[in-house]
Amino acid sequence: MKKLILRYLVLIIGHLLSMQVISAQDQGVLVEFRFESSRYRNNESLIATATQSKYVTSPIDSAIKTTSGNITNKDIKSIQIGSNIEKSELYMTSTNNFGSIYYPTWQDVSIVIDSLPDINWQIVSGSNKMIGPYNCEKAEAIFRGTEIVAYFAPEVPINFGPWKFKNLPGLILEVQVKNSPLGEHWYATKIVYPYIISESIALDKKDKKSMTFREYIVSTEKKFTDKLTRAMSRLPAGVQVTKSAGVRTAIEKKYEWE
Repeated sequence: MKKLILRYLVLIIGHLLSMQVISAQDQGVLVEFRFESSRYRNNESLIATATQSKYVTSPIDSAIKTTSGNITNKDIKSIQIGSNIEKSELYMTSTNNFGSIYYPTWQDVSIVIDSLPDINWQIVSGSNKMIGPYNCEKAEAIFRGTEIVAYFAPEVPINFGPWKFKNLPGLILEVQVKNSPLGEHWYATKIVYPYIISESIALDKKDKKSMTFREYIVSTEKKFTDKLTRAMSRLPAGVQVTKSAGVRTAIEKKYEWE
């Protein structure tokens, strides 16, 4: 009888422990980020668990801008060819390097599958900083040809962060591009942890067309080149055109297939 009671107690304790593990794994986080650069500013958000994440950006319309006034034949101006920054949702998991980018406003193809490179993070000791209530550690890496600095919170066992950055041993709360004239910078403005996730953070791919990130880059750069060519053909003589806000951001300078 005593053996039977002891057996039941072991089973109950094991069940309770397994429930605690499941609860910890399902525990989510909500982080609101502010992205800033010399080109634009934006409010963005991350919802994540230990295994998957959803990162949402707002749409921004950066139309064609001139440096000053109207263009005349006598003036030499510099025209910035802008681009429409679509609303997007980026879905990632902790088990692979694929990111699914969903563009709800596209007419033909709405999902872009990005095969992300490994980020070889180097943790910098002795450079901690407080972000909200968290004592964050510093890490550095090169992402697609660009040096970046990140701060992560080891207290939060979720390895995602803003945009395409992940795989540090803790929640990434700040990322900044080093030595960039545009000064790209993500920083957390609100952190809710633990956070009860009441919505699905898995991308529903049903009835949605997709393409690879390489196909997307080639297609988008061609559209930008065509747009630039048309703009140049309409300009008066003596006007200079600079590609200051093109398809490629200052962060993704070089892709794996090049």
